[in-house]
Amino acid sequence: MADFLRVTVHDGVGWVEYDRPPVNAFHWEMLREVPEALERHLADPAVRVVVFGSALDAHFSVGADLRVFSDMAEEGIRHRVAVCHDLVRRMRGSPKPVRARVRRGRDDRGYVMSTATFNCPGRGAAAALNAACTSVTGWMWVT
Repeated sequence: MADFLRVTVHDGVGWVEYDRPPVNAFHWEMLREVPEALERHLADPAVRVVVFGSALDAHFSVGADLRVFSDMAEEGIRHRVAVCHDLVRRMRGSPKPVRARVRRGRDDRGYVMSTATFNCPGRGAAAALNAACTSVTGWMWVT
């Protein structure tokens, strides 16, 4: 399914890790894989939280691969923007917490994490998120 993503489940956490060296720049193929991976995790009852991250040590993602836009007509740009907006709406409206894990550097215990919350639905979701993520990463993520 995914050529530019690592899609896995560990201890209730559905991981979607970008894997397009050298900087995880999104082209069409990679962009199309993300909604599929998200939907797979949302449909899996074993997944309690979805976390987006990077398989690369140095980069989360630089965003769009600008070479994609060089030959793109206005309609193509509108379509790409619509795909991105639909993905963000799905993340924000997710019935499960959706987070991003960004590596900012290292300390003596491993990576220092910086996180962003796309969605944390329902009462007690933050506790479920912390329990799920702590079991995998050893880090408590506070929302």
